[in-house]
Amino acid sequence: MSRLQLLPSELVSQILSYVETPQDLMSIGLTCKFLYDFVTPLFYKTLMVALRSDRAPEKRAIETAFSNLRAQWVRHVRQIEIVHYFHEAELGPWHLGIPSTAEIEESVDYGLGYRYHERVKAGREYFNTFLLEKLIAKIPEGQLKAFSFEKRFLQDCYAVDVTFSTLLALNQYQNALTELSVVLNEHLAIDCKVFHFPHLKFFKFSAQSYGSENEFHCIYNLLHSCQNTLEELHCLAESQVNPFLDLEDPNVFGETWEIWQRCNKCGQSGPSRRKIELNRLKRWKSETMDLKFFDMLHENGVIKNSPVVNFTRRQGPNSLAMYSQSSTLNIDELFPLTQTPPNEGLGLQNYLQTFSGLTKIAVKAFQGRQFGIGWLDGLKNHADSLRQIHVRLFGMQFPLQSLEYLGQMCRNLELVATEMETGGLPGCLFNKAAFPRLKYFHNSTELGDPNWTVAPGLGADQLLGQVYNNLWRESKAGMLSGSLSIVCFGVRPSMRTGEILQGCAFLIQRGANDHAGEQWIGTEGTVDHKELRVSVRKIAALEYADMMERFGGHPDLY
Repeated sequence: MSRLQLLPSELVSQILSYVETPQDLMSIGLTCKFLYDFVTPLFYKTLMVALRSDRAPEKRAIETAFSNLRAQWVRHVRQIEIVHYFHEAELGPWHLGIPSTAEIEESVDYGLGYRYHERVKAGREYFNTFLLEKLIAKIPEGQLKAFSFEKRFLQDCYAVDVTFSTLLALNQYQNALTELSVVLNEHLAIDCKVFHFPHLKFFKFSAQSYGSENEFHCIYNLLHSCQNTLEELHCLAESQVNPFLDLEDPNVFGETWEIWQRCNKCGQSGPSRRKIELNRLKRWKSETMDLKFFDMLHENGVIKNSPVVNFTRRQGPNSLAMYSQSSTLNIDELFPLTQTPPNEGLGLQNYLQTFSGLTKIAVKAFQGRQFGIGWLDGLKNHADSLRQIHVRLFGMQFPLQSLEYLGQMCRNLELVATEMETGGLPGCLFNKAAFPRLKYFHNSTELGDPNWTVAPGLGADQLLGQVYNNLWRESKAGMLSGSLSIVCFGVRPSMRTGEILQGCAFLIQRGANDHAGEQWIGTEGTVDHKELRVSVRKIAALEYADMMERFGGHPDLY
């Protein structure tokens, strides 16, 4: 401890910031007063306020929850996250939980309509009032850096929304936010001047109701205010009725842009037209957004000079995601490609050939046979940099010949996730000449009914046998890969817990084997081979999430 005390305080805080869970921080802080003084600001840095999604909050529950707000949170909080949950068991000691004190008679509420809307409106107003008076207004000016008010599902009928008064408070009292995430509604677009956050690096908006000119006006004004700082932009429209596809006026984007350029109310002065140029934007993620909105951003030069290296575009069942570290994506060529994302395979191939440096690409296409796999030739420009590839083509599976071609072309691949044309495990994955650096392979061909606990058609023992047969064959030929560590068959994890809902995952471990006697040794789900000096074991459901998190996350196939 004496050596730790000799370090500069900034370095000690930096070291402790790598501790991921509040429980671990709490344990460290209780060891001694020296560490307690460093841990306390980190522990109370983030305040998560949790609301039940399936029940409207009531006055008594809100008052009780905010009465438990500790002074340390007001003194140290830098991030406020408003989240919705279903069960109290999901909460931890670092949450400010607001349960409902009474069950709602859904049949009565939905039948009358009035009681349901009044209950939700009252809960929203009362909650935001307490949030403002008991927390936001008491935080020292400039201390709050991140504010997130989201819903687990935008259509949650009882979920509370942020009000205009809360948004106004964030603008007036702090206005030092670097991260902002909100669900946009008409009632937030009362005054466009409030959408002025000049320090934002991260902005995420989700559209819940029908889009309106006022909402887009406010979005443009916010982007204009932070155009010199914004690095991440997330645009979502997740409601059951897509607000960007059901607008009465199809030209609302362009017309709203023209109105915003001439608006005197939100800061325009003089006859010149305002511009937005996001010259620092690196990550751009969009889901179910109307193509006209994209066209408007491109045509008006908003994204033209952005150094985007991370792009995700989802439209219904189709999606295209690209990640790069050494070069920026070709924005001018990208926009035509997104018209029918991810478009025909030839369109993607031509686009990929216009730049180089991709580290990861994920493609999910509804019409697999129409899309094809000819676009793989476009990866030649990314052969040295590409580390991960995720492919799911509905109606078409990945041929073994194409997998072998991919291994020959991209020698640095570490992760491959796809649906193979034939079930089981391709033997080339174990060959160090075919895939010299491959660590993880996921064959999702066996995905089916979520009630299945193992891959259909093949049991866990049969799948384990396939792994060993490939290990033995390549080892005898002297071509066994030294990197492949995880192979999965049809694994589908729970979005909430990370547990395996179906399928099998196996961990390959290499090293000394002290077992003597029999060549094959089996103990508690693990099989060791004495001569190969390797063991394979089935990955338990509860350890799968942690293992994949350390590996870099589960493949983006679903």
